[in-house]
Amino acid sequence: AKNIGLTSNVMRCFLQQLLRVRQEKQLLLDTVRLPVPFQYFHLLNVMLIVNLGLWAYGFGIMQSMFAPIGFFFAQLIFCGLMEMAAQLADPFGTDEVDFPMRQYLLTHFNNSVFLIERCLPPDE
Repeated sequence: AKNIGLTSNVMRCFLQQLLRVRQEKQLLLDTVRLPVPFQYFHLLNVMLIVNLGLWAYGFGIMQSMFAPIGFFFAQLIFCGLMEMAAQLADPFGTDEVDFPMRQYLLTHFNNSVFLIERCLPPDE
């Protein structure tokens, strides 16, 4: 700490902040690496199939010529929601709709370097 001109209190505060950032980063990594459990994914698929089967039966016994059109749009919406849920399960991947994490991290790193280099406390 002496060779860069920081007092022990400033260095301790800086290290505490650095440890807090590391803990938050580790929490984020643990959350990202936790996928949807295998059983929940298949339970959701079974619920979707049962729901669509009941809707198919309900629309099938209707005495309306618009029932197949209504079922088509209901099925389209449910399958679209299922696909959207699968895409949202991994927002940090490499798909087009995922967050540009490399760009975010590079910008954050450059801002951090700027703040560390330019905003040092005045010499005592």
